[in-house]
Amino acid sequence: AVIMHVDTGEVVAMGSVPTFDPNDIINGLNNRVWNRLQTARDDPMTNRALRGLYPPGSTFKMVTALAALESGVIDLKEKVHCEGRHEYAGQIFRCWNRGGHGNVDMHRALRESCDVYFYEISRRTGIGAIATMARRLGHGQIYDCGMSQQKRGVVPDSDWKRSRFNRP
Repeated sequence: AVIMHVDTGEVVAMGSVPTFDPNDIINGLNNRVWNRLQTARDDPMTNRALRGLYPPGSTFKMVTALAALESGVIDLKEKVHCEGRHEYAGQIFRCWNRGGHGNVDMHRALRESCDVYFYEISRRTGIGAIATMARRLGHGQIYDCGMSQQKRGVVPDSDWKRSRFNRP
């Protein structure tokens, strides 16, 4: 978990779980403790706040909305109908609201986190424009903020998919 100051972006607090007891290493680390920490299945020595790679979830909907608006594929007032599911490339993707949201514009889609709305505008916008917007907003970057061991996040695009899965 990372808590940041909303106005400055300053990191106020950061925590990573599971962790280890710093008392185990403060007076010198013995081989038994070191081996236990290095071989632990839950990897308590990794700072997940800096090195964990996790899907951003619904917070990414704002990135998608900005990319769609900039691309001109939708405006703020246009409505998309949500029946609780969206079909794409022969697959069904469900909305968190299984009964659907009905007709939603961008404001309501963001407020209620309508998955179907964002599946549809993502399809219209395309992965390239969404990836470009994500990078412009700072996704996939390492920041010079005095914290070492950061891991660069993944911003998937067509090239990434091709290199990762050998498919277009």
